[in-house]
Amino acid sequence: MKGVFKKIYSINLTKREVKTINLDDEIYEKFLGGRGLGVKLFTDRVKPDTDPFSPDNVLVLTIGPVTGTSVSTSGRMSLVTKSPLTGTIFYSNTGGVFGFNMKKCGIDGIIIEGKSDKPSYLLLDGDKKIEIKDATELWGLDTEETHNKLLEIEGNRAKTLEIGPAGENQVLISAIMNDAARAFGRGGVGAVFGAKNLKAFVVKNGKQKTVVHNPELLKSYAKQALDKIKALPVTRAALPLFGTAGVLHVTNSL
Repeated sequence: MKGVFKKIYSINLTKREVKTINLDDEIYEKFLGGRGLGVKLFTDRVKPDTDPFSPDNVLVLTIGPVTGTSVSTSGRMSLVTKSPLTGTIFYSNTGGVFGFNMKKCGIDGIIIEGKSDKPSYLLLDGDKKIEIKDATELWGLDTEETHNKLLEIEGNRAKTLEIGPAGENQVLISAIMNDAARAFGRGGVGAVFGAKNLKAFVVKNGKQKTVVHNPELLKSYAKQALDKIKALPVTRAALPLFGTAGVLHVTNSL
C-alpha cells in the first residue's frame, strides 16, 4: 500500500526501551487513516477496565496515508487513549505541521506506554532513532515556556507537543499543546501525559517523502477539494482567522 511506511514505534517509558512494529497492508486497508489505525493499535493493547492514569494505559499518535502529500489539511494527526475524564476510549485531533514532520521521519505512528521514573520527553530525530530524554528542567514550565526551551535545546526547526502545569497535575480537562498554539483537546489527554511523567514530544530532521500511487490523480482531487474550501466562508475565512472558534456559531445553531 502506498502512502504508508508500515512502521510504528512502541515506547515503554518504564523500561526506557523502544521497539519497532512492522504492520501489513491488511491492517492499513482495514483500519484506514490515522483515526482508524490509532483505534486498532489502542484496542489491541488496553483492557476496558484499565485505569486511565495507570502505566497500562497507552497513548497512540498516528497519521494517515495522505499525510505528507498535497491534500489540504492532511497535516492533521490523531491521538487515541483512555480518557481520565470520561473513563472511555477517547479520540482527539490536532492540526499544524507536527504530523507532517513526524511522517517525514518514516513512521506512521507511535505507541507510548508505561511511566517514566522522572520527568522525560521524547525526541524523534529523522537522522537517528527515537530517544527518551530528561525533562527535569522543563517540569513546572507552562506550554509556551516549554516550547521555547525545547527550541533552544533541539534547534529552531524542531516541532513540539507539550503539557503545562495542568497536565503535570493531572487536571481532567488539560490538553496537550502543539507548538504551544494548537491542541489535542478535550478528555484530559494532557493529564495522561502527566501521569506518565511525560512533559513533551519533539520531532525534527525528517527527510523521507510520502509515495503515492497516482500523483497526477491525487493532484486533481486535491485541487477540487481546495476549490471547495475556498468557496465556503467558514473554511475560506473564519477557520484560518479564528481557528475552532470560527465554527462556534454554526455548531451552536445546529
